[in-house]
Amino acid sequence: MSLGRATALLVAALFYACDSSTSLPAPDILSVTPNQVAVPREVPVELRSPVRVSLDAVIPVRVDYGEEQVRTDAARVWIGSEEAAVQWVEQDGTLTVGVPEVLDMGSYDVRVALSDGRESTRSSVLRLIPWDDGRQVTDAGTVDIPDGEDAGPLSELDGGSPEDGGTSLDAGVKVPDGPGPDDPILPGDITGFELDELGDQERGVPFLVTVHAMGPRAAHFQDSVELTVNKQNGGVSPLKLGPFDYGLCVQLVTVDAQGGNVKLTVTDAYGSQGTSNGFKVK
Repeated sequence: MSLGRATALLVAALFYACDSSTSLPAPDILSVTPNQVAVPREVPVELRSPVRVSLDAVIPVRVDYGEEQVRTDAARVWIGSEEAAVQWVEQDGTLTVGVPEVLDMGSYDVRVALSDGRESTRSSVLRLIPWDDGRQVTDAGTVDIPDGEDAGPLSELDGGSPEDGGTSLDAGVKVPDGPGPDDPILPGDITGFELDELGDQERGVPFLVTVHAMGPRAAHFQDSVELTVNKQNGGVSPLKLGPFDYGLCVQLVTVDAQGGNVKLTVTDAYGSQGTSNGFKVK
């Protein structure tokens, strides 16, 4: 091979290596949780609940343990036209961001841009609603119980007592002028889902997945949710989890995929979602 041809091939290889980010897939936004946040009026912006944006991407982070801060130059987030402050970054591509103070009530897109130019947008995925008498509506189902009302039976899953937090505060309680546990779930009643942390798994071997509903009627949720996995060359079984029991579902799941940063996402009938941490499947 001539020296000129070898040089040309080397230059081409270096060009494609430097330009490799353009061929990588966009950082898919798996979920935004909660998808509904109360906007307090005339109170500090810190009272707005942060939202978790889960990506199908791995993000390099730097942690300053002295200042107890996490820093990243790899990802930026916008809610609508306003940039949202990134409060925390997980290496599996989960971002915790604050809701910008200038945003008012309404539905907003969420956009994530990586430092290499790749970006992704989910349209109308976050809704800001009025503050309800000073109480957040994203409190995973905790409500005020009228004096004399029974808080309902203890969950058989935790064997708890009223003293140790084993009571579901609104399980079976009908709030005055509010819906009861047998009333249908409507849009906004469930604002997202939380999945307990998952460790490394083996391909084709069932493992338990625990999902908690979030929102003002979390403890009333008894429906099912769709289950998906972020690996395009893999699958998950079953495709639905549920029905839930007072906002909780514990079920065996099997993943037919291999590799790192595998994530499970659940979605209800109204589009509320939750995504697990990234885990490895061997």
